[in-house]
Amino acid sequence: MPASAAVQLEGVSKRFLISHRRGSGLKDRVIAALHGERDRRDVLWALRGVTLDITQGETLAIIGPNGGGKSTLLQIIAGILVPDEGRTWVAGRVTSLLPPAVSVQRPRRLSRREATTGQRAQCRRVGRVAGAGD
Repeated sequence: MPASAAVQLEGVSKRFLISHRRGSGLKDRVIAALHGERDRRDVLWALRGVTLDITQGETLAIIGPNGGGKSTLLQIIAGILVPDEGRTWVAGRVTSLLPPAVSVQRPRRLSRREATTGQRAQCRRVGRVAGAGD
């Protein structure tokens, strides 16, 4: 990792397994297992091969559509999630402005363009990246 870099990601990927079973309680799982039913799961890649260098004192904003992996990337940088592939280096501390309930947002009115195209972009400010010298 270069001396000026505070955060470095190299080929970072994160996947989640999505279950399609409706009942997810213990009782439902036991009954399904007794009937020989298997849980069908799909793989969702939230991030694939992300490489990123953030220097000391730099501020980063991540912009993209819903479901684009913004929160997952921030959680990996903050050390909340561990990537499935790739490497992360964080020198010093990272101040994340990611709220605890990121998916719970106050609803707002859609613009005409958003309503007609079905697209809604989000922007999250990550915060200040502090280097080891701070």
